Amino acid sequence: MTLPTEIERHRFTVEDYHRMAEIGILDEDIRLELIDGQIVTMSPIGWRHAEIVDNLTSIFVTRATGRYRVSVQNSLVVSEHGEFQPDLTLLRGRGPRGRLPTPI
Repeated sequence: MTLPTEIERHRFTVEDYHRMAEIGILDEDIRLELIDGQIVTMSPIGWRHAEIVDNLTSIFVTRATGRYRVSVQNSLVVSEHGEFQPDLTLLRGRGPRGRLPTPI
């Protein structure tokens, strides 16, 4: 019996990722991102990180008012196999209702 030299991997899509969360395979309390089809655990947010995000949020909201919407630690679909949770995102307009934002 010979073993395969390379392990076959499955690249999850954003749709797969959302479905796994809906049916309870992924715990919504665990911080995860989908990067190139792989589900990756994010680092916990420490106090320095939180303080910097809060300070930047204040600056961005002040300067972006009327031009951009500031989204804080919310999902952003970047491709069929990628959904990130950036600390801050500047979004144009309201975007379509009922779905996550995507890059322009």
